[in-house]
Amino acid sequence: ADATAIEGSDYTAASGTLGFQPGETSKTISVITLDDTAREEDETFSVTLSNPAGATLTDDTATGAINDDDDDDDDGVLPTLSIADAQPVTEGATAQFVVTLSDQSQQTVTVDFATADATAIEGSDYTAASGTLSFQPGDETSKTISVITLDDTVKEEDETFSMTLSNPGGATLADDTATGTITDNDERRRDLPTLSIADADPVTEGGTARFEVRLSPAAGRAVTVAYRTADGTAVAGSDYTSTTGTLRFEPGETKRQIAVAVLDDETAEAEEDFSVKLSAPSGARLADDTGTGSIIDDDTPPELSIDDAPPTDEGGTAEFLVRLSAASGVAVTVSYRTVDGTAEAGSDYTATSGTLRFEPGTTTLTVGVALLTDDLVEGTERFTVGLSDPVGATVADGTAVGTITDEMERRVGLVNRAVLPEVGRAIAFSAVRCRFDRTLSGPVARDGSEGAAGYLSLPYALTSDRQASHMQQPLSPERALADSSFLMPMAGEDGETGRLAAWGCGDYRYLGGGGGDDGVAWNGEAFSLNLGADVRLGSNALAGVSVSRSRGSFNYHADGSNGRTGGAHDLRLTGVHPYVGWSASPGLDVWGTVGHAWGELRIADDLVAAPLTSAATLDSGAAGVTGRLLARGTTRLSLKGEGALARLDVAGDGAMVEGLAVNMRRLRLSTEASRELAFSSGGSLTPWGELGVRHDGGDGETGAGLEVGGGLRYRNPEAGWTTEGYGRWLAVHEGALREWGFGALFRYDPGPSGRGPSVSLMPGWGD
Repeated sequence: ADATAIEGSDYTAASGTLGFQPGETSKTISVITLDDTAREEDETFSVTLSNPAGATLTDDTATGAINDDDDDDDDGVLPTLSIADAQPVTEGATAQFVVTLSDQSQQTVTVDFATADATAIEGSDYTAASGTLSFQPGDETSKTISVITLDDTVKEEDETFSMTLSNPGGATLADDTATGTITDNDERRRDLPTLSIADADPVTEGGTARFEVRLSPAAGRAVTVAYRTADGTAVAGSDYTSTTGTLRFEPGETKRQIAVAVLDDETAEAEEDFSVKLSAPSGARLADDTGTGSIIDDDTPPELSIDDAPPTDEGGTAEFLVRLSAASGVAVTVSYRTVDGTAEAGSDYTATSGTLRFEPGTTTLTVGVALLTDDLVEGTERFTVGLSDPVGATVADGTAVGTITDEMERRVGLVNRAVLPEVGRAIAFSAVRCRFDRTLSGPVARDGSEGAAGYLSLPYALTSDRQASHMQQPLSPERALADSSFLMPMAGEDGETGRLAAWGCGDYRYLGGGGGDDGVAWNGEAFSLNLGADVRLGSNALAGVSVSRSRGSFNYHADGSNGRTGGAHDLRLTGVHPYVGWSASPGLDVWGTVGHAWGELRIADDLVAAPLTSAATLDSGAAGVTGRLLARGTTRLSLKGEGALARLDVAGDGAMVEGLAVNMRRLRLSTEASRELAFSSGGSLTPWGELGVRHDGGDGETGAGLEVGGGLRYRNPEAGWTTEGYGRWLAVHEGALREWGFGALFRYDPGPSGRGPSVSLMPGWGD
């Protein structure tokens, strides 16, 4: 049976009877399809079973499909159908729509058509038309659809309707819709009454916006117009209810209203607007087709507040969180700027100002202020960030505090780099000086005469007008012992002074430095206790070793409007120092020493609960020479030179204390003059003076300087005692070094027998 395939042109008809022999369950029916040259879609036909004998039918129809093997066109596709707009026609005329087939087809092409209303209404403006167009095989490629328009007596604008194609057969749709336009043949449109819509009065959230639509003048028949709402800054569904419809003015009626419900929300926002638009008038023309409605917010503006920034180390960024109490429906802006407190812009932080903008829905933003790193040990410092000039909100809390803290690792590093070179010098360069400088006049003391007190004495201090004098410090055992010493020679077998001797001395230095804007302000003391033994090697040489116990303890601090902060460092070392001395000639003495000390650096800082500790070592070496330039009677002029090197290593603790290697150097060259005045009582008075230059190198304070020293000594060999007053002053120095001091000496030596201890007491004052 035919479907879209036709018997005789697409396939050969087949009919007959199938017989199933006992035991058989399947049979095949064959249908021959015919090959043609027509371009066509795939086609179908059916085979139907009927009149069963010995069985019943459960499925009596099957479909056969024939695939076309002809080329549709050069592109391998079906031809296309399109419909063109009809030329405008006056009421009562016929509108003609032309449907075109893009190419000839070898099969019948069909397509359905139907009219549809737009502003023209079926039955009053035109007669509906629908049906099916057929394009016969061959050269038929164009068809026309006619639609009759209706003539009325209503003054109206041009109206339109549409013609739509559907359900193509043997082709595809390229353009399926066309428009027909009906021109009014009554009085001209300018004679029609006009429609206009007025803006609605502003309405508060939750109210109703009312738009008045006016017809002018009144019409003798009903007038209609469509309307719909459109979003502006207000959004349908959240700010107002979307509204559409048609207004109808009865004859004589000139005013109608459109009501739009306005929604109430809890979002603070600016005034918003939407519009109502008129369209598709019938019996009138549009003079003003758009009215605007304004919505007034009834919510309280949100409040702005700013949170204090968490305490932040120098070099970081202080983060201030600015909050909006509730999301706003409009953008909110507020200005901000930093204000100095105990922290100052430019030295402690970067001055920052600007404007924050909260987009609708945003409730938090951050102000970041960059903190600066300096080389000062400081307490906690503060600055503020203030809010001002809000727009769209009010300020509830407009000030926040930023707190700058000293980073512990940097703070400890600053102190160590500033102070340890000075403490290291004071300890390293005093290990065996009392053996060469105070107990002996020269390395081997051939004549028992006294050398000038203070040789190789290396006081070291940095002072400032902010620093408290060490004169105000309590008297400690270290200060009491200060520069005291003893010497115990061992008697030889012949009763003379022996080759072996034991000795000891204390060395105390008050140290201080920094303060103000110069960096770490610190002060403290360095004390070394040395015990040694040596042996004379012949008449001109001396060799020995000493053991030292040294301590350098100091406090550091920073003063300011934010109070005082600081801490204490304590360096404790135990060392071994071999030394040698040699009298190369009656007027030339040389000496040398090396040393290695080990111990611990302990740090107690205000910012850390538990003390920090690190292993430390101090390696040092020193050498000196004294040459007699002039010896005439009791007048002497000597040249002294000395050099010293040291290296202090701090291992670090792997956390807050960084590893540090401090190198120190000193060179010194001076001349000393003395003259001894003898008295008949057996005593002598010796004035002496010293002028020297020195150079400090390595880490810490460096530079060249000029030293001036002098004193007055009284000695009574018969009684075995010596007393002396002396002073020293670093008169000029390239760096910030300032040194001065004066002291007194009392020494008791063995009498003429040469037996017994030699003891000296040397209290001192100065920085």
